[in-house]
Amino acid sequence: MCGGALSVWWVWGTYRSVQQTIAATSFVNKMFVESEDNIVFRLKDGMRTFDVLCQQKSPFPRVLMYIAYGIAPFGLVMNRILSSSLGGDGVLVFAAALGMPVSLWFASLFVRIYFVMVALPVRIEREKHKRVVAMA
Repeated sequence: MCGGALSVWWVWGTYRSVQQTIAATSFVNKMFVESEDNIVFRLKDGMRTFDVLCQQKSPFPRVLMYIAYGIAPFGLVMNRILSSSLGGDGVLVFAAALGMPVSLWFASLFVRIYFVMVALPVRIEREKHKRVVAMA
């Protein structure tokens, strides 16, 4: 339940960050070049420029990441020393501690790619009544 709520909150924050970057920066003017019959979206430079302009929080806070990296090995070793059956619970705890930030990172990546590479060109195409062509 908490993981799902955190994921929804993170996707919403990513969406707001993407929309704010599109609205408040010169990204659209720089990366969508208008010609007579179409609009060219420079794809490779566009994503690189968007990454520079978009100020989004990282799902890997440095302090928590260092704590997880510092505690996890002790958890792995102590679990094996203190248990009589050499269980693998420490590995699962370590995977769970890293799994949530990784899933949040993938979710934000998919949101950014969708809104910059799919939704934004479609919106510009509808507003300008010209075809948007992606150029590598």
